[in-house]
Amino acid sequence: MSDTVKLIIEIPKDYYEIIKHEVDVNHYPYRPFVIIANGIPLDSVKAEFINAYPKNYADEPELGGASCHFSLNKVLQILDNISKESEDKK
Repeated sequence: MSDTVKLIIEIPKDYYEIIKHEVDVNHYPYRPFVIIANGIPLDSVKAEFINAYPKNYADEPELGGASCHFSLNKVLQILDNISKESEDKK
């Protein structure tokens, strides 16, 4: 599958959990529910950004430098606003 599209969709969390745990991904690899089940939640993407920063004594991102603080917060803000932008386009 060479031509692919990455999507950000919003569905109720309980639907996602049902799809993730109930769908046989080996039996129907390209069905829409399987594609959703294999998706990566946005919170997981945000956690990867947060975990990329060094930790302080409280095991929180070390945000001592102004540029470090700005960059992490800006990335998280952009990710949080993705769904808002798609709602505005409707």
